Amino acid sequence: MTRLLGTHSVSSAWNRLRNLMRALGWFNTCALILGTVDDRWIKTFDRRYRVRTSGFINLRETSFKAERLKDATQYGPTNGWAARRVLRDLKLPPTTHFCDIGCGLGRICVLAAEMNYARVTGVELAPELCEAARVNVAHCRLSAAARATIQIVQADALDYCTTSDDDVFFMFRPFSGEFLTRMLDRIAGRASEQKKTLTLIYTERVVATDTHRQTISGHAAFKLTKEATHYGQAFFVFTCAPAH
Repeated sequence: MTRLLGTHSVSSAWNRLRNLMRALGWFNTCALILGTVDDRWIKTFDRRYRVRTSGFINLRETSFKAERLKDATQYGPTNGWAARRVLRDLKLPPTTHFCDIGCGLGRICVLAAEMNYARVTGVELAPELCEAARVNVAHCRLSAAARATIQIVQADALDYCTTSDDDVFFMFRPFSGEFLTRMLDRIAGRASEQKKTLTLIYTERVVATDTHRQTISGHAAFKLTKEATHYGQAFFVFTCAPAH
């Protein structure tokens, strides 16, 4: 049974499916199930890009700092085909410095490099995930020039953003609500320090019950400019202008 339905009995799984249908509608429910099955077993994205980014990883099974577990969520991949479509639709300029905060196994970094951005950075605290991401980058089905634009940095996200000169930040629900607020403050601070407008692409599965979209929308420095849902993955694009 898929992660989507969990370890339910047949009866409880059916009830879970009915609840999803009521909440999301048949189209989004089917898209969500298809995306989950694909990432769990078929792995079309990994096959296409010659990487290993599917599956779910509990951070407790890594050497992730124990005192930081309360701030983080377990690794799960963004739907690659959905993210690819969103990045293409955004048409970010080739001068873009793109950063995936909580990059996990590097899936989004590979996609960003495919878009020919000037620089792509993946930031991850778990050493094992950083190493796996570097292996994926080294062996992915991109040109040598595209791969060369990617760097995987093992670092605390807050520390990284203190000196970052990135233009675009990508997040797939990587933090708890409290830590996310601190990250937003840090990004807003960098926008003001550099006197430039930054972009935040935030995404989560449409089944997320305690969505962080409201947290970002409620922050004075961030303005929602675009949203889209593909394959059961919701994307929200915010701009963060420097404070006057």
